[in-house]
Amino acid sequence: MTMSEHQHEHRIVITYLMNEEVEQTHVHKLKAEVMLEQAGFSPPAEYRLIRENPRHEYALGDEVEIHEGDRFEILHRGATPTS
Repeated sequence: MTMSEHQHEHRIVITYLMNEEVEQTHVHKLKAEVMLEQAGFSPPAEYRLIRENPRHEYALGDEVEIHEGDRFEILHRGATPTS
């Protein structure tokens, strides 16, 4: 087994929630817009990313530190359609 294969095999998986949906990553920091896009919220400029505890809203260029079990809320920036 090469060193690269060995490192890949032991990467830590961080599980966190975005609007109660499970997301996973191998890195401890992601840009807010990357988190939104990976969770299916596109274009990211139309959404707000908010950490639930402690409560904090991130701007699109912000780097977000992610920990196991973190919870994030995503809110649409514009008007919400009604039926």
